[in-house]
Amino acid sequence: NHSSAMKTMEKVENKLRKGQISILLMPEGTRSHGSGLGQFKKGAFHLAKNTGMLIVPIVIGPLYPPLKLNRFRFDSIEVSSGSPIGPINEQKDINRIKDQAYEYISREFKVLTEKRKKRDLEG
Repeated sequence: NHSSAMKTMEKVENKLRKGQISILLMPEGTRSHGSGLGQFKKGAFHLAKNTGMLIVPIVIGPLYPPLKLNRFRFDSIEVSSGSPIGPINEQKDINRIKDQAYEYISREFKVLTEKRKKRDLEG
């Protein structure tokens, strides 16, 4: 529901401005079923623009076999973070910053995928 999402983002924005919270947002807006990186939505980038926050791209490596949703299992994953991107000063900067974050995350996810495959082959 778009209206509910906007109200939530408004609350988050206010808490960020006051320094009351730190957040991690998944820019795809959903979970993946192992089908690769989806298209990024703009909500996190609007939030960064409105609060003056920087975007720190974080990549969570793949799980093999893919994690079944609503199931728990022990496994190890690699997480990688890039350099902060931004700030987003103008509306026109949102797409550029979103594309920059997507490029980093896409490239790094491929690296982490290859590392995972190699680790799994080595046993």
